Amino acid sequence: FIQEKEQRSISEIFSRDGEEAFRLLEKKAVQEVASIEQVVVATGGGAPCYHNNLELMKQTGLTIYLKLTPKELTNRLLPARKTRPLIANKTDEELFSFIEEKLAEREPFYCKASIVADATATSVAPYLRIIRLYQDSL
Repeated sequence: FIQEKEQRSISEIFSRDGEEAFRLLEKKAVQEVASIEQVVVATGGGAPCYHNNLELMKQTGLTIYLKLTPKELTNRLLPARKTRPLIANKTDEELFSFIEEKLAEREPFYCKASIVADATATSVAPYLRIIRLYQDSL
């Protein structure tokens, strides 16, 4: 969404404007998508931790923290090193340490989500059940 609006990649935004400028664009994007109904928004890991984004997301929809261990996150993020600015050019060991540190900082925000779910499920079925239960409760 941000890349489309800005007509450039997240990496370009980070390298030209820095992380804080990206976080402001991210805040604006969260505000824009908050008004869209019947949509699933998958944010980056930092989005819930800045500019009261999590509070806005919780006010306007269902928030789900898909919880993984640092090791599981590292395994999932290894192929993304080239496209994710905060982990670019990190060795496997550096990536694991970075993820451990960031997760420790961010998890207090993540755990404020409406639902904390084990993200090791191999299918989308459990997550669809969560969303349907939420919709039925409205």
